[in-house]
Amino acid sequence: MTADEIADEIVNTFNALTAQLFSFTAEKPDDIGLVETERSDLGVYVVAKEEGEEAIGDMGNTCRRTRVVSIALNGPIKTSEGDTLGKYLQQFEALRTALESTEFSSYRWDKNDVIVLWDADALRTRNRFLGLFEATYYNFA
Repeated sequence: MTADEIADEIVNTFNALTAQLFSFTAEKPDDIGLVETERSDLGVYVVAKEEGEEAIGDMGNTCRRTRVVSIALNGPIKTSEGDTLGKYLQQFEALRTALESTEFSSYRWDKNDVIVLWDADALRTRNRFLGLFEATYYNFA
């Protein structure tokens, strides 16, 4: 399974979630530049980032394969409608938590790394929430 295929599975996982703070449809954009496009609602973007293999053990006959997928959230801060930084941070955490213990075709969730919890410049100059984390999956072959 490739990182791109895992990204598809994460999109499906996010779109199956119920009772979220914001209504959204996760997507896997063809153009990474779309992640920062201004929009009127919450955007959840899932993008394959990297793949790797590493020999395990003295003989090198076992391999640990990793797949890393980036997840970005982008939404307007509209305090009059209650869309606050705090609510976006709660949604960010809910999506991270939703991936814990997931498994896709023998690739198991390993960890989430927060890259940007919230972008201060986007918040200050464009009144936007931008957050990014990476999910790592692995298997052994």
